[in-house]
Amino acid sequence: MLLKLLSKLPFWFLYILSDVLSFTAFYIIGYRKKVVFRNLRNSFPDKSDAEIRKIARSFYTNLSDVIVEMIKSFNLDIDEIKKRVVFKNKEIVQKQFNMGRSVFCMAAHMCNWEWSLYGFQANFNYPVDAVYKPLTNKKFDKLMFENRSRFGANPIPKKNVAKELIKRSREGIRVFALVADQMPLKNEEKHWTNFLNQETAFFVGTEALARLTNNAVACFPIRRIKRGYYEVDSILIGEPPYEKGSKQVIEKYARIIEEYIITNPSDWLWSHKRWKYTREDVEENLPTKKAD
Repeated sequence: MLLKLLSKLPFWFLYILSDVLSFTAFYIIGYRKKVVFRNLRNSFPDKSDAEIRKIARSFYTNLSDVIVEMIKSFNLDIDEIKKRVVFKNKEIVQKQFNMGRSVFCMAAHMCNWEWSLYGFQANFNYPVDAVYKPLTNKKFDKLMFENRSRFGANPIPKKNVAKELIKRSREGIRVFALVADQMPLKNEEKHWTNFLNQETAFFVGTEALARLTNNAVACFPIRRIKRGYYEVDSILIGEPPYEKGSKQVIEKYARIIEEYIITNPSDWLWSHKRWKYTREDVEENLPTKKAD
């Protein structure tokens, strides 16, 4: 109820709250500062301490903006979303739809990734199935589920993703939206690549599902134009036929997202523990083969 009441406040007032929240998180509480600074220093070893601190301070401002914008989204209509989340090169995706293909849309934790989901619903006249990780707090999870569904999206819990995506792909053309820059679990199949100056693991399931369902894959990096306004690019990174066992799609995704992060570093989610383990950690736990 409180969030819905706050969502009725004007943007200018919410951004004042954001400034207070940002100052408190950075200077007083120190929310995940060790994680943020470690991630930044490892990703940008050539930057000075002053440059790292400047990026970190901007990150907290941007993160606070995302929080108040998510609150405001409870009171936004579809026309306001179209004005604030502009999609570029939509014809690239529309061409795939015209060919009778669904599109796997790979986003990242950049800028306001929640609003990019609303942007999909506002800009494409096809059902949107959004993969999400349920929250621990059941009441808040229900609230977010309802909000993500406001414009017709169909959220899919992560644990059911493969089964549901295959099932829904048979129901007609649609958008499958995934935020794909998180770290896979140790026991999950993964693709290793150099990302932000570190060997990094990525999920490979999207490319496998696209190959299995004979659909296309596009990357949707988002940039902040100014407070409350975003621009989303549409970049095709895979279409049938796919080479079996190839990791080209996820490699292209990693390179595109990396470029956007390097250009606008404070827009990425640096407070996320993205590098929880190394390749050596995984390989040490692999079962050894018995000699013949």
